[in-house]
Amino acid sequence: MERQLEFDRWFGHAKTLVLQPTTLCNLDCVYCYLPFRRLSNEMSPEVAQAVADSAAELTDPSGPLDIVWHGGEPLALGLRKFGALLAPFEDLRQAGRIQHSVQTNATLIDDEWCDLAAQNEDNVSAPAVAKAIGKMNNPSLTGALAKLCPSVAQAQEDEEERMRAENDAYIAAAKKRCSSHPRHQPKIRPVRQARATMWTEFWYINAWDEGNEGGSTGDMVADLVGSAPGALDIWAADEIGHACVTGEAYRRRPPVETRGWEQVVEVGYTTAKGTLSIVGDNGEELPDLAVNGPGDYRVRVHVRGRKAVRENIDTPDATVQLLIMVFPGKEKKPTIYRDYPQKTRK
Repeated sequence: MERQLEFDRWFGHAKTLVLQPTTLCNLDCVYCYLPFRRLSNEMSPEVAQAVADSAAELTDPSGPLDIVWHGGEPLALGLRKFGALLAPFEDLRQAGRIQHSVQTNATLIDDEWCDLAAQNEDNVSAPAVAKAIGKMNNPSLTGALAKLCPSVAQAQEDEEERMRAENDAYIAAAKKRCSSHPRHQPKIRPVRQARATMWTEFWYINAWDEGNEGGSTGDMVADLVGSAPGALDIWAADEIGHACVTGEAYRRRPPVETRGWEQVVEVGYTTAKGTLSIVGDNGEELPDLAVNGPGDYRVRVHVRGRKAVRENIDTPDATVQLLIMVFPGKEKKPTIYRDYPQKTRK
């Protein structure tokens, strides 16, 4: 049941719906695979209404459904008819449940089409224009469209600025939430203590010796931490987002702390280069925790907040907290002090 819920979360809703408003195209490209591009078979407003009704059931709270108007050449339908096909979707678009995209050769774009695109915040994709200006590998056509369609280019620039501001606010909120978590009070004084707000797009935060970047650590102990010579992986979160990470370096073994933590797992780590710097996917990095230089260490990882994230996808970002203690030690065997369910292991 849990696996089915996880599958439905990621794959249970359509992300893209491709519509063909007309088979007609005003060009006859030799590489085109569409057989009826010289015929003018047009979608009716009634069909568009039926599709809009169905699309309402396909939308997902995680993001808008992308309605891609394909062809033929969609703009060959004409502005009035195309506008009539957009009309049934307007309530969904206004509610943020769908967004329109148009795949076009751009040869029919004029001021009226620009105005329509700007009103609908369209993503106008024009490969022919990109090729003409030598930007086939550039996914953004803002520069090209600025000459054809200034209003669309401005809308794109405004949207990019809005997204940048939204992302900056998102990061600031995560850092604020991390700073609001109580700071760890060590039982003995560490040589070094630091905190960071780390992005975990691929769920892990890592540490590697120089030259061993991306090295495999093998199986994870208790699905939390994996270690190999010169490589350390910590499963920081079960969802994309930020984790609040505290790193502490010691000259000697600190007392074990399990109270308030969901998991506490300790593994061995060997560094030939004398470094152990924990790095997140956003480049945030803790200072080197291998304070004795090259040699053998123990890495004790504490985590809390992962259970909440697993059980509720709407859990606020930066709920997951990690405490990583590093100290000299030659023991290689992992030790699990606390694990799910909440039981302390000897």
